[in-house]
Amino acid sequence: MTTQTATQPLGRKLSRAQADAEIAAIGQAVLSGDLPEDAGRRQVAEIFVSSDVGAQISYHFRARSNQDMVDLADSGRDLVLDKLLNDAVFYDFNKADGRKFSSWVFGMMLSAKPALEKKHRIVQDRYCPVESVGEYFADNQEPEPMFTSTPKVETEALKSLEPEADVFEEFADQSERFLKRYRSREERIYVCAQFLHRKLHLPPLVRPTDAAERLSILARLREEPKLAHRSLLAFYDLIQGREIPSDIGDDLLALWDDLSFTDVKRLLTSAGAKHIAVVAEAAVMQLLIPAKTAVKAMQSNLKNMVTSNDSTQWKKLSKDLFDSFLAKECEPASRHSPLWNSINGDEDIHAKRQILAGEFNTLCQQVIDFSGQPLGETVEEITGVLIDIWEEAYHRDNLSKTFAEVIGEGEGPTETQLCA
Repeated sequence: MTTQTATQPLGRKLSRAQADAEIAAIGQAVLSGDLPEDAGRRQVAEIFVSSDVGAQISYHFRARSNQDMVDLADSGRDLVLDKLLNDAVFYDFNKADGRKFSSWVFGMMLSAKPALEKKHRIVQDRYCPVESVGEYFADNQEPEPMFTSTPKVETEALKSLEPEADVFEEFADQSERFLKRYRSREERIYVCAQFLHRKLHLPPLVRPTDAAERLSILARLREEPKLAHRSLLAFYDLIQGREIPSDIGDDLLALWDDLSFTDVKRLLTSAGAKHIAVVAEAAVMQLLIPAKTAVKAMQSNLKNMVTSNDSTQWKKLSKDLFDSFLAKECEPASRHSPLWNSINGDEDIHAKRQILAGEFNTLCQQVIDFSGQPLGETVEEITGVLIDIWEEAYHRDNLSKTFAEVIGEGEGPTETQLCA
């Protein structure tokens, strides 16, 4: 790696996972001597500013207004940049090796949060300009250096992580026809996971793009029922800069990457281990096939995303992409089909689906090269759009009926009703 290839040009918006990956590569370049440390710090700072990591700082603050939230988040970002660029001890590339940069950021914010909020309130009450960022840590709250080697367990905090309500059973009990309609384990898991996401205001988990990785995670989750809960507890520790159990792999931790610290606490305190397992399994299992009419609607929605003179070429490309997506991400047939067992066990069908799935990345590149980039600039963005189309179709075909039964509304529940 050279100093010219460690980062890409700014102007893009990086996800938390992308930022962590690029900063890890910069750290390796610094440690190997291919990149001077001061240049590495500047590049890390550039990625931080252009990523979602900085934006998510605002989740950690309580403020009187949206403007106060913005001001506090700006102070937090300034603090991170100050420590990153000027404090080699506090952000040490050697200690950071193999760890996530975003975890360091969130750990710093947890340590600095009380002092930042206190200073902001004092300045606001006196109607004084906000002072420049300095040492925002209280005298009795000096933060630990990045990734301390001494494990620190918040025993009292962990004791408080008991479920307030059994939302899974609550959902099943309120819908007597639930078990009759959703006969397979996969259907029940997906529907209940969606219910939990809506009830607890959780963003989607990060779905691995590699099918083999998803299957590996799914097998481990089913082999150890409490693994999802343990991985979320580890993520809870990780975003505070603490050491975590060695048997929790990065692939499991990555599932929770898009959850804020508040989301993690809400999930841990509002749901039990089996509910967390449901949410995790739903993120990695094969997507379910909706009814044929819904599948046709999905394909039509994708085709209609281009209506220009290139629509004829797009029609074929979108069909090929859609077929490959179904083979890569979805089950081979509906669980309700009388032909499910024969289709699922057919070796010829399985081989054809593998071939179709193997074409997905190549087709994504053709979509990226297509005029206007209708589905995005990366394989991940394209996959996300396709999953959104799938979710809309599956929800319309299945979930709206179930949620209507639970709430008792003909057109399904509102967000207020679901989260009451």
